[in-house]
Amino acid sequence: MAEAGRSLWAALHLLDRQVVDRDGVPCAKVDDLDFVEAEEPGGLPILTDILCGQAALAHRLDRRRSRAVELLRRVIRPVPEPGPARISFGTVTEIGTDVTVSLRRTDLEVSVVEEWLGRHVLSHVPGSGIRRERR
Repeated sequence: MAEAGRSLWAALHLLDRQVVDRDGVPCAKVDDLDFVEAEEPGGLPILTDILCGQAALAHRLDRRRSRAVELLRRVIRPVPEPGPARISFGTVTEIGTDVTVSLRRTDLEVSVVEEWLGRHVLSHVPGSGIRRERR
């Protein structure tokens, strides 16, 4: 990863970048970011989490609709904390044309809605390439 204390422009270096896991498998997009205030007065904010998924993107684009998207995610898989899926910035190992994290895709809670929509909606669309689960 970058050297400690490296300053980045969030909109230029992070937002809308592809997130890939440690095996190079695409996991999500960086849809929004979560910061905390600097400890020293006048300091720059510190990035703590990457926010991913429809709830994060909807919040960035249209705050009223983001609540509905988040409720859908919570119906599909109940989570104790409301809000978009998070990836700790501490797991980031490299920032380049994409953002690489040290975890596997299966260890991340970033694609819950996408997987559900794929299984229950898109698998019924001919030519989608998604196999339907037989009951």
